[in-house]
Amino acid sequence: LNNGMLRWPELNPMITQYFGYNSILGYFHDGIDMTSGYRSPIFAAKSGTAYLKRIVVGSWCPLRYRWGSYQYGIEIVHPDGTKTIYHHILPP
Repeated sequence: LNNGMLRWPELNPMITQYFGYNSILGYFHDGIDMTSGYRSPIFAAKSGTAYLKRIVVGSWCPLRYRWGSYQYGIEIVHPDGTKTIYHHILPP
C-alpha cells in the first residue's frame, strides 16, 4: 500500500487486524481490517470496475456475523487483472 501501485482505501486508518495467523483467535486472517471511524469514506486502491458481492461468511466475526450468515462487499477488478476486495463495510 502507498507504494505507487495501491493507495490506502481510507484516510489515516487504524489497523484493527493484520494479515496472517492470529495466535490469540487461532486462525489465519487473509486480509487487513482497518477503520478511520464509523461511516468514513472508502476509496478504491486503484482504478477498475466495481461489483457488489453477496458473500457467505466463511469465518466468525465477533462484531456482526455468525457462521453461514451473509455480508455484502465490493470487489474491484483492475485493468491489469488484479482484484481488491472490501468486506465488513456498511451500506450508505
